[in-house]
Amino acid sequence: MMLPVDPAGFVMDDLRACHQAVMRFPRIGLVPVQWYWSDKPELNTPSVYGAWKWFKEDVSDYEYDDGQPGEVLTIPQPFVLGDPPDTAPTSPVPRGSPAAWMGEDTGESYLVQGYPCTPMGRAYSWGYSDGFS
Repeated sequence: MMLPVDPAGFVMDDLRACHQAVMRFPRIGLVPVQWYWSDKPELNTPSVYGAWKWFKEDVSDYEYDDGQPGEVLTIPQPFVLGDPPDTAPTSPVPRGSPAAWMGEDTGESYLVQGYPCTPMGRAYSWGYSDGFS
């Protein structure tokens, strides 16, 4: 899947558990992603593509979709084990300009796949998912 940013398996957020989610990206729309364990460094730029599941104790407080880039809280977010995807990395480092990481439509486009990672602590990244089972 071509997306405006690519975390390349770098840590995007500090979570208590992994989950599946749907994120909105400029020009692309809604994309399923899956959070998983990562032992890579933290992404070193501010981003709207973090996990909002723990921003509030109860995401059901969100009664409508605000249409902004990032995780869409009005769509169910089931828990998963956090196993990394089996696909190979497309980049050894994150890709995307600071503006793209903040959800602006910069016209950037990168092939994003899942990344092999070693489970570690409470560090998480996300990868594109071709759908949920």
